[in-house]
Amino acid sequence: MVNIERKEGLARICKIEVDNITYETPLLLDFLDGKDSLKRFIKNIDFGKIPSVIERFPALYNSKFSVLKPVNDNIEVLTGFSALDPKDLAEILINIRVNNINKLIYIPAIATPKNALFLINLGVDILDNIIPIIKGYSGFYMLPTCEFKLDSMKELPCCCEVCSSYSVKDLINLDYAERSLALARHNTIMLESQIKLAKELIKEENLRNSLDGLSRLDPFNSVILRIYDESDATKKYYPRFKKSKVILFKDSYSRPEVKVFFERALEVYSPKTKALLILPCTATKPYLISKTHRKIREFVKISINEIIISSPLVVPRELELIYPSINYDVPVTGIWDEDEIRFVGTKLWQFIRKGNFEKIIAHVESGYKKVVEYASKIGGFDVIYTAEGGILSKQSLERLKREIEKYNDPNFDLRRNLIEHMIEYQFYIKIDLNDNYHEISGKYPELKVFVEKNGKKEMFLRIDTNYGMLDIYKEFAKILYNKKKFTVLIDEFDPKGTIFSKGVIKANENIKQNDLVVFFNSFLIGVGRALISGNEMNKKVDGFAIKVKRKWSIN
Repeated sequence: MVNIERKEGLARICKIEVDNITYETPLLLDFLDGKDSLKRFIKNIDFGKIPSVIERFPALYNSKFSVLKPVNDNIEVLTGFSALDPKDLAEILINIRVNNINKLIYIPAIATPKNALFLINLGVDILDNIIPIIKGYSGFYMLPTCEFKLDSMKELPCCCEVCSSYSVKDLINLDYAERSLALARHNTIMLESQIKLAKELIKEENLRNSLDGLSRLDPFNSVILRIYDESDATKKYYPRFKKSKVILFKDSYSRPEVKVFFERALEVYSPKTKALLILPCTATKPYLISKTHRKIREFVKISINEIIISSPLVVPRELELIYPSINYDVPVTGIWDEDEIRFVGTKLWQFIRKGNFEKIIAHVESGYKKVVEYASKIGGFDVIYTAEGGILSKQSLERLKREIEKYNDPNFDLRRNLIEHMIEYQFYIKIDLNDNYHEISGKYPELKVFVEKNGKKEMFLRIDTNYGMLDIYKEFAKILYNKKKFTVLIDEFDPKGTIFSKGVIKANENIKQNDLVVFFNSFLIGVGRALISGNEMNKKVDGFAIKVKRKWSIN
């Protein structure tokens, strides 16, 4: 039985039971450890008699050999994967993972301290220390980022139990068997530490950030991560909203967070005014509460559409509270290379062409100005630049004020437009907050919307700044229920804190992890956060499905 407890994309933490012993994945099978529990676990694994990877290549695989492949109802044992190049390995693994949600994946003889996080990110549940043992007996000392030949080292850059007991000289002076075993144990400790790290990162929804930096240290891992990012299959399982900060680099164009944001933002963006103001990003998020943007608005009244540019994000003001724009960080050097300028400039133009702007004002300098110039070149529009000697200089602000004041729209309501954009972005529906009585209150960004119901003011929705999304209440939940959007039909029971997958009858397939969903049965309706995707709920993956936030009688 596989009980999924936590996830981030395809990576997961599961509780499994084998011979009445409970294990937690990602799990390390330590072949240096003679524990009875390990022996009992391995005894339940069918390794087959040929590398299972052969089956993935029809030209090499003959149906006559099918009787020799691993056959196990609970564990998919993928032998022979060490022979694959990184592209094939990643593509095959992703395909196996998304088509075998209810199975554990074990890849023997491939895990190292360097690649463990990347394999876990692809959905591998079980790893072993066969390679660390082989490396140890070959005289190699392994670390999460590199490895050394022991006889080339001067000191041990580690404080594990092995390295605390020996110096390099001590290890070299040991006989072969004892030295090899010590190195194998150190290498295993390094692998085990990465598996423990993976669990903590998954719990914090922060695994992907770590992979970005580590991938730059190894071409093999870099290819694996690139294939993961480009895969349409992983897109179904990667959350649109997360509580962790996104660390972006100038080349993070293919990251799931960036791709999903641009896809949805360009779909829903609907500018209202005749003029557009382009501003640079700020270190503080959301931008509107940053010192820079506050100083600009203190000097200049702004009642027109705005777009903020950074690298690699381009963010309309109406979408600055949506993840990842509400919670990201980038290294800022002030230097923009040609790839950055082209990518960001193209995205800027894609947003600009959604409007019918008569005037475009850019209050930017240096690299930001180059981005706007590139966008104007490919888009064929004119731009008025107002910054000179710094965007906060008095001269710059006065020029901005002169250019913008005659285009300010007295009917432009930023808070209402922002919330309407967030509704469409998150729930794929349009709601005009002017249609009925809706009151927006609260200090930005902690905005709340109330609706009048039977002469009383009720909470309609609020902005959840932790996840960069909207949290919803009864009257909004009823709208989703009636439109059959982000809904989950559950069995006839009254859920308390958590709904298990076994209690789900049918879920919308478009639901992703962390999405806000409306669950219901014949007598109640409620709001909860999806802990797994709708696809996984429908496949009856064991474990948690929805964390209950609130519920009401359906009448």
